[in-house]
Amino acid sequence: NTISHAETEADLQKVEALYAKTYPERANEMSGQLKMGFYAQREDWKNFAKVADAHFKKYPTEDWMVLNEMAWLYYEAVEGKDELKYALGWAKQSVKMDKNYANLDTLASLYYKLGKKRKALKYAKEAIELAKASDEDYSATELLIQKIKGKG
Repeated sequence: NTISHAETEADLQKVEALYAKTYPERANEMSGQLKMGFYAQREDWKNFAKVADAHFKKYPTEDWMVLNEMAWLYYEAVEGKDELKYALGWAKQSVKMDKNYANLDTLASLYYKLGKKRKALKYAKEAIELAKASDEDYSATELLIQKIKGKG
């Protein structure tokens, strides 16, 4: 079991140094994950976005769910357009890996929050079609469509 908890920036540096000594071949990847956790815990979304974006460029994930969860976290927690654009990239990548109701709904939601209503509507409708095909509850997406159309 590795130390993967940091309370302060100084702790962060100590743990990174420990990773470098103990797991030289995986230290950078482990540090990226540690930093994402560190900044998410503090709700420091600006630094989280930078670290996460750099991490996934260097260590791309094969898991659409990881990208979708991060993008949804951003939709719920972040207001800054620059940070939301990172989330949009993660959501698009997730859809590329495995197009499904969950990640299309996330993509539609992010487009809505970024003020791109036409794209938001397009992906919301596509999400609902997939939800119908797999018998999933899509009531949240119907509410999003009401908001997009200015009725919610």
